[in-house]
Amino acid sequence: MLSDLRAVGQHKNDEALLRVFGAEQHATYRWLESLGFVFDPPKVASGQSVPRTHRADPHGEQPT
Repeated sequence: MLSDLRAVGQHKNDEALLRVFGAEQHATYRWLESLGFVFDPPKVASGQSVPRTHRADPHGEQPT
C-alpha cells in the first residue's frame, strides 16, 4: 500500500504521514463498522495495485 501511495503522490509524500495512514486503516474500518457503516467489497481505484477501496453507506444499507 505504501508504495502505491508514494507512486500516486509522485514520491513527494510525507513518509511519516503515510505510515500513520497505513497503520490506522484497519482500526478505522472496524470503528466505522461499529457505527453502522456497511461497506462494499474492495475495488481497485486511484493507482492501487490491489483492491482496497470500499464504498460505504453510513445508514447501514448495502451500497449499490
